[in-house]
Amino acid sequence: MTVPHEPGTLTTATILFTDVVSSTAMRIRLGEERANVVFRRLYQLLHSVVTASGSTFTKSLGDGLMAVFDSATAGLDAIIAVEQAVADENERALEKISIRAALAAGDVCWGHDDVSGLPTVEAARLVAVADGGQVMCTDLVRRLAQGRSRHEFKDLGRLPGKGLREPLHAYELHWQSADHHHSGELASWLDNGHVLPFVGRDEELRALDGELAAAEFGSGLVILQGEPGVGKTRLASVVARRALKRQFTVLAGRCTDPARQAYEPIAGAVERLARTSPALLLRAGVDQQCGQLVRLAPSLAAPPLSLEVPPATEPVSERYHLMAAARTLIERLATVRPVLLVIDDLQWATLESLQMLHALMWDADALPLLILATSRPVPVDAAMPELYKLTADSRVVQVSSFGLDEVTDALREVRGGGDAGLLHRITGGNAFLISEVARELSAGKELDALTVPDSVTRMVMARLSQLHPDARDLVSLLAVGERMEAAELRHGLGLDEARFVAAVEEAMGAGLATSTGNGPYHFSHELTRNALYATLSAPRAGLLHGRVADALCQTDPKAMEARPYVVATHLLAAAEHGRDPGRVSAAADAAVHAAQHALAGLAHREAVTWYKRALDLLEDFPGAGDERRAELLMECGRAMWLAGHPEARATLMRAADLARECGRNDLIVTAALGGDRGSSVSATPDQQRIALLTEARKLVDSTDLSTRALLAAQLASELIWAPDGERRFALSDEAVALARKSGDPRTLAGVLGMRSLTIIPADPLHQRHRDGDEMLEAARRTGDDLALFHAYVQRTPPVLDSGDAVKAAMLLDQADELARRLGQPHLNWLIGYSKAGLTLMQGDLTQAEAEAESAMRLGTEIGRRLEAVAIYSEQIAEIRRLQGRLWELRERLRRAAQAPRVDPVHAVLRYLCELADEEADPLLERILADRGAVPPRNMAHRPALDNLAVAASRLGRAELAERLYDSLTGEGETFGHGTVMHHCGHHYLAHLCVTMGDQQRASEHFEAAAEVHERRGVPLMLAESLLDWAELLETGGVSGPKPADLREWCASLLSGRGALLLERRLH
Repeated sequence: MTVPHEPGTLTTATILFTDVVSSTAMRIRLGEERANVVFRRLYQLLHSVVTASGSTFTKSLGDGLMAVFDSATAGLDAIIAVEQAVADENERALEKISIRAALAAGDVCWGHDDVSGLPTVEAARLVAVADGGQVMCTDLVRRLAQGRSRHEFKDLGRLPGKGLREPLHAYELHWQSADHHHSGELASWLDNGHVLPFVGRDEELRALDGELAAAEFGSGLVILQGEPGVGKTRLASVVARRALKRQFTVLAGRCTDPARQAYEPIAGAVERLARTSPALLLRAGVDQQCGQLVRLAPSLAAPPLSLEVPPATEPVSERYHLMAAARTLIERLATVRPVLLVIDDLQWATLESLQMLHALMWDADALPLLILATSRPVPVDAAMPELYKLTADSRVVQVSSFGLDEVTDALREVRGGGDAGLLHRITGGNAFLISEVARELSAGKELDALTVPDSVTRMVMARLSQLHPDARDLVSLLAVGERMEAAELRHGLGLDEARFVAAVEEAMGAGLATSTGNGPYHFSHELTRNALYATLSAPRAGLLHGRVADALCQTDPKAMEARPYVVATHLLAAAEHGRDPGRVSAAADAAVHAAQHALAGLAHREAVTWYKRALDLLEDFPGAGDERRAELLMECGRAMWLAGHPEARATLMRAADLARECGRNDLIVTAALGGDRGSSVSATPDQQRIALLTEARKLVDSTDLSTRALLAAQLASELIWAPDGERRFALSDEAVALARKSGDPRTLAGVLGMRSLTIIPADPLHQRHRDGDEMLEAARRTGDDLALFHAYVQRTPPVLDSGDAVKAAMLLDQADELARRLGQPHLNWLIGYSKAGLTLMQGDLTQAEAEAESAMRLGTEIGRRLEAVAIYSEQIAEIRRLQGRLWELRERLRRAAQAPRVDPVHAVLRYLCELADEEADPLLERILADRGAVPPRNMAHRPALDNLAVAASRLGRAELAERLYDSLTGEGETFGHGTVMHHCGHHYLAHLCVTMGDQQRASEHFEAAAEVHERRGVPLMLAESLLDWAELLETGGVSGPKPADLREWCASLLSGRGALLLERRLH
């Protein structure tokens, strides 16, 4: 650790020395290797605790350490935290460790990597005579800390010290009596005081204890599900306390409706951990790799962690890194001790919050993590798919209302007995209602005098009617504000201090409002607040929302920056009810600010919600001009695009139309760039988008090379399937030239990535390899993992065209590593089906089928079912063909042949021909009539040629074979592919020659195909070419090797591969 002062500097400091009692004996008992592990973990613990406690310098002393503090109080607090942390560790550890320590204060002199002076000598002498668990300090340390702390000391008198001129007046610090600041103390909302003792729930607790035990060895997700007020949060708090006793790290976050910040439950949990337990984070090794989390938890940026948000890249990439950072944080915490993450009110979680939970659970089977969520039952038709899937993949523990026995126990605790049956009938066993009745009983009412409440509202209103008007106003304002500090409440009410205190006391005495310590005021239960809010008229609610917003902003000028969601919520509610022009304008600005906050936090879907609320508010507002709406539509469309929202394209088009009316050319260009479909290219041209890109190219500033390059590249990619698609080649050339000239690696990587899909049939293979290498290098220079991931994936096609399975596997492995680092399932899906195709190429049918099925399941889980099924269908068809089981898919293929749109690669035609099905010939005629004999030059060009070649050969179409032969002549050495790899071109050229009657040339092509397949290590392709060649030679009239030799070679390739189609032909 670097010293904080220049060498030779003299300062006053407090020195702490620690030492392990009987460390030598422990080393002998454990052996050097195990002992080193124990002491290394101990040093990490001590170092993290003292650093978090304010140490300015630490140094290892073998089995202990030396730490320097600027104040005696900080040093005393640090050693208390150290002893408590060691005590906590000893509860779990097999090897118990005892720490002794000593502190001294005075002037010290700083060296290059050390500190010296009398305090270091005094501390060393005292620690040498201390007992296990004992903390000693000099009289000066005690006196310096007086009046600034509540430490307790015992006078030990004067102790002799070797090398000291006079005995030291020493004291013992009673650290055991200090408040234990456990790193896993519960959040206040999870640990609120309760009217009733905890009763019942024995069965649920047994199940949850089992989940805690299992979580020490692997991850789990449990949802406590029940109606409002049954006691879900109370049960979660009991489980959290049990987890603390088992030495879990407990994190807790809540979801609210509406959300109060981006990624609300995770952000709240991490922020609290950063504020209360920095030592735990340091010990876990939380470092800059978690820097993205500063967006959600600003306390991570404060010392001692001092994390920073990494330099900006692309928003989509940054969001993936945010998810990965959250996963890294949990993984590192789990290396210290198991983790329990409590999420309250999961039914209110936003899409982004649910996606982050998915990211935490993704591929985490071995992670010691238990996520415990509470949730109300959510109907399947009303739930977000992500929430429904999360629930479906979890263990759901139903939390029901109390039975008569539990009500009896609760009543006995409250007043020693009574008519439990009556209480059960009054409350229905609802824990919240039982608590409310208990409040009435505590106020002196008799149970017999209480009637069955029609609703919570009736009970709340009856209690409210007994309050002073000031207290009633306070409770009404709090029903709107939800959680408010004292200054905010007082400002909103306009009360002097005396009247405010009286109102607070009365509301708290009635059990309607509560506060923990000096924290904000809130309702004792959300049901109470909801019941009271429901009684407010719309104008009254709008008025109170406005007062809350004013109170928030006037008591804290930075409220809009600190709590943008909260301020925007209240201003929007006030504006929607009142429609005051000033309120409407302020509310729209606040909603935009909240949207920008969401974007900064990479919560793109939440940003969309805020932009839409601003647009809805301004829809009929005369003060909002078209230019303002165009800007908001543009920002909303961009946020939608980042979020993958289905309305993104339409919103951007509306923005462009409005911008055109306003003469805002810059917005038209932005709209054109915003609709990029990336690598998801549809087989249908988007004429509106083509027109918008064409218009934007005319409007863009000629000096903006990057934008010009991107517009040209996007237009070229949109033209792939267009009737005039040939012009895309010149556009792609222009885009690459502009991107290179711009000098921006991100632009160049993006443009070359689009080019890899745009010009597949046009550029020679060697040029595509050069472009691919240039794309990879540009992506590396961006420092963006997502850009590099896509570069690796897009570098793969030309490698597969060359038939280089080894290099393709290497590229996919590198992309797979990045996908796992980014923690995004849809990237894993892309890699999954790509690897399935590669495994099929390499001839392992069993493994290929397993990988294809796994990829289809994952694609379905992440909402890409249509694409996943289409990819799987083609892969499984080729697998079944080689297995001799293609007949199983006959009906499915026939149905596909009747579809209005023909698949562009003609795979259905090919497999119907393989089955000799009568539907093959009509389908071929339809294809020839619609598209001609030679497929258009797009990404489907080569695989379509291969499949048409199979059809021409199987159906005996000599004239078609001649035309296809001319198109394939230059592709003999290369391999066509889509989601399935095809044989090299020579294989298809050979079959076309057979159809044309040129057997000698066919034999030459089969020989060339065998050589290419052998060189590239594709055994089943080689075996099929050998069999086809052998059958040709067996017809006579063609010179070549002996067919028996070819069959023998083929047999050596087929052993154990399950390719029954080829084995049957062999014999």
